[in-house]
Amino acid sequence: MKRLILALTFGAFAAGSASAQLRLTLDDAIQMALSENPTIKVADLDVERYDYVKKETRGNLLPSLSASGEYTRAIEKSTMRGGISFGADNTFTGTASPPVPRLASAPPASRCRSSRRQSIGR
Repeated sequence: MKRLILALTFGAFAAGSASAQLRLTLDDAIQMALSENPTIKVADLDVERYDYVKKETRGNLLPSLSASGEYTRAIEKSTMRGGISFGADNTFTGTASPPVPRLASAPPASRCRSSRRQSIGR
């Protein structure tokens, strides 16, 4: 009886391990290896990071406008000793910054030409 239970246990284990095998084509194996390769994952993240850097740079070239305003209502004017009052009932304040793109300085054109000549001459 023990042998029968032991044989059934090993038979079930063998059947389970046989069905757990994965059959792959060469293309599937290459695709799986490429998707799990850490070097390729890092390279993909670098490409994604450079896309965000490009978007950030493009956004810095766009003009930006900022404005703010303030309103103050004084219920009672300030009064000094001697009965002198000063101030206003209503005070308005406004501030605006004009749109100015932020540009990085480019190297002189002569430096660009000379470096290009050197790279072509090599």
